[in-house]
Amino acid sequence: MARRCGHCYARGHNRRSCPEIKRAIKDNPNGYQARIAREKKEHAKNNPRVCGWCQETGHNKRTCQKLVSDRYEKSKEIRAWRKKFLIKAKEIGFGIGTLIKFQDPEKIENNWSQERVIDNIRSLGKYGVVVQLLPTELDSRQQNRSYRAMRVRFPNGKTVGFTLPVEFQGLMDDYAAPTMEIASPVDSSLLQDLFDRYWHQGQDTVDWHLGLNK
Repeated sequence: MARRCGHCYARGHNRRSCPEIKRAIKDNPNGYQARIAREKKEHAKNNPRVCGWCQETGHNKRTCQKLVSDRYEKSKEIRAWRKKFLIKAKEIGFGIGTLIKFQDPEKIENNWSQERVIDNIRSLGKYGVVVQLLPTELDSRQQNRSYRAMRVRFPNGKTVGFTLPVEFQGLMDDYAAPTMEIASPVDSSLLQDLFDRYWHQGQDTVDWHLGLNK
């Protein structure tokens, strides 16, 4: 729907570009519309707009070149992580259909993690199949905190979200404690086809990382 002017109520323009107001200013330089225009110009001169991103004056967030640069650098970081993820996934046969299992509790040093694995095995079973990967969770955020990036279906019919299996520990934060490992790999040579071009370009989660979509 075309925008409607708040002054003349015609469609196709707004108050700022209204031809009636422009004509009134030209025909009567000392009139009401001309005075309002001068006051707005003076106000803008004395109160320059401040960018909500870089806090500098003269532009807004929409035209901020620093934001353009920050988005580019963050997307480059995301792309680099995802490239490593795909290489590793193909190397170990990880993808939809991969059979995974909980680690042997006796090999887990952390008592809390050990108890959690034992409880999961009792309630879900030891083995499960990867049925879904969560694209937005598969990015460089995993280096700072381990997010649940896969959904696993168990013999009892339940589907539960988990962090990536232990084979990806090198791509996760130093304190990550994955509880699952690959039991039987699949051919994941076409894994990249699950994701769209925005994912491959690292553009889909840039604003999340920069805190722009809160």
